[in-house]
Amino acid sequence: MKTNQQLKAHCEDVIANQFGHWEDWVVDMARVALASLEAEPVAYISDAKLKTLAQGIHSTTVKPDAVMVRPNALYLSPPVLEMKSSRIKKLAEEIVENLVDCGPADVEAVEQYTAWVIQRLNGVKS
Repeated sequence: MKTNQQLKAHCEDVIANQFGHWEDWVVDMARVALASLEAEPVAYISDAKLKTLAQGIHSTTVKPDAVMVRPNALYLSPPVLEMKSSRIKKLAEEIVENLVDCGPADVEAVEQYTAWVIQRLNGVKS
């Protein structure tokens, strides 16, 4: 499983080496992921106050620090969850299928492309 620290390093690498290496949308996605990885809570709300919001009461208070019994962090943009290896493999397969022109390549060649993409997604440099 890729840690958020590895994912952050990979996003920074994609952004730093974007010219001639990556499609624009890949760089944009790396920027979005990086912003989300660096997200920090802007305030906290207690479970009780969160329930009042869910009940339709639209006025409540939040605090800048987690000084309540069950604090819930509030973000301007949500943090990224760690990606499971099965999701990484599926993403790599989709990338190869949609971005690599494998043409009449045999199954072994496609598997090599997929393995390379998995390594890159895991932050392994080739």
